[in-house]
Amino acid sequence: MQCEICGKQIKNGIKIKVEGSKMTVCGQCSNLGTKINQKKEEKRKSSSNSSENKIKTSKRKNRTRKSSRSVYDEMDELVDDYPKRIQKAREKRDLKQDELAQKINEKSSIISKLEKGSKLPEDKVVRKLENFLNIELKQD
Repeated sequence: MQCEICGKQIKNGIKIKVEGSKMTVCGQCSNLGTKINQKKEEKRKSSSNSSENKIKTSKRKNRTRKSSRSVYDEMDELVDDYPKRIQKAREKRDLKQDELAQKINEKSSIISKLEKGSKLPEDKVVRKLENFLNIELKQD
C-alpha cells in the first residue's frame, strides 16, 4: 500500500480526512489532516448505507410512469387548404389583411403568414377566424 499524499510504501496506513477527502497515509503525512476514528467510521458507513438504501427504495416506489402521449394527440388537424380558405373568405368580405387582423385582434403579419401557409395558426386564432369568417379550418 502507498501513502496517498507522498507515495511512500506503508504497511498499515492511517486514515485521515483532508478538506473533505478521506485518505490512507503514512505517519509523517497524518498530521496534514484530521484523523478518522475507524470504528466510528465503520458504524457511520453501515448506518448511512442502510438509510441510503431506504431512501432509494422509497423513491423507486413513489415513481409513476408518465404516459407517452404526444402533444399532437390532443390537437385537431387543420384542413390542408386552410391558407386558401382564409384568403377566400377575407376577400369575399372585401377586407384587406390588416383590416381582418384588426377585427379579430391579431397582427396583420400573422394573417399574411397564414394565407401564405408559412405559419400554422394557434388554436385561439383558428377559433377567431372560424367565427368571424364563418369557415371551417379543422378536420373532423
